[in-house]
Amino acid sequence: MNKNILFYLKTKRKKLNITQEDIANHLGMKKETWRDIENGKSRIRLEDFLVVCKYLNIDPILLIKESNQTILIVDDEQANAIAKLNKQIEQQRAIQINDNSGNIFINSNYNKVNSYSKNKKR
Repeated sequence: MNKNILFYLKTKRKKLNITQEDIANHLGMKKETWRDIENGKSRIRLEDFLVVCKYLNIDPILLIKESNQTILIVDDEQANAIAKLNKQIEQQRAIQINDNSGNIFINSNYNKVNSYSKNKKR
């Protein structure tokens, strides 16, 4: 999920004095699982995202809209294809461009496709 969205969820959670454990319990998952989601190490299921938004009194549509995030709902096969595409995008991101002054720049202008599988297990 978009890092801006995750950062906003984390900031809002802290502002409301809600712990990671509170969110995890509300979702029926381990605290470590929620921590990994919040830190961008694991994906969040769309259903869980909506529950968290409701719990934190956040409009999920507005949050997604303001973050310029596109969410695709896909099956596992499509999710794997998208993951493969993201890996290729990450590799292309490291293309080096050399200007006349001898400075090297890293081209980091890329878009990552995010997907949430309907059948993804936690």
